[in-house]
Amino acid sequence: MILPADDCLPTTILQIEKRLFDIYQQLLSHFGPQHWWPADEPFEVIVGAVLTQSASWVNVEKGIRNLKQAEALSPQSLRKMLHAELAALIHPCGYYNAKTIKLKAFAEWFGERFGDRLEIMFAGDAAELREELLGVYGIGQETADSILL
Repeated sequence: MILPADDCLPTTILQIEKRLFDIYQQLLSHFGPQHWWPADEPFEVIVGAVLTQSASWVNVEKGIRNLKQAEALSPQSLRKMLHAELAALIHPCGYYNAKTIKLKAFAEWFGERFGDRLEIMFAGDAAELREELLGVYGIGQETADSILL
């Protein structure tokens, strides 16, 4: 990979975004997909980002498997589910009562703000979305960054 000389560095945000995307494409072409987060779909990544707080990935996988088996891995299901039911499903992740509140808070915000549509959520400015995510109960900096990625 060849990086530009200092005098060729991009100067506008759009130029920076284009250059970063070009670098990403070069890395992807060279190394291939890295499967940085094992998930079947994007909403699962968001749930996993919450569940992995202070938990090992092995236990998070158990919680996600439980949610899938109960057909509860959707924002609509998370909102409808009783606290005790959701807590029981994610019990292997630890701090299950706190994480239940966090998942429900995210599901409520996501439904109200974006109508449960990820394509709308990710269509806007990433920095603005990050600030909004940080305003959702239980979403800290690392979790917000994982969601954005």
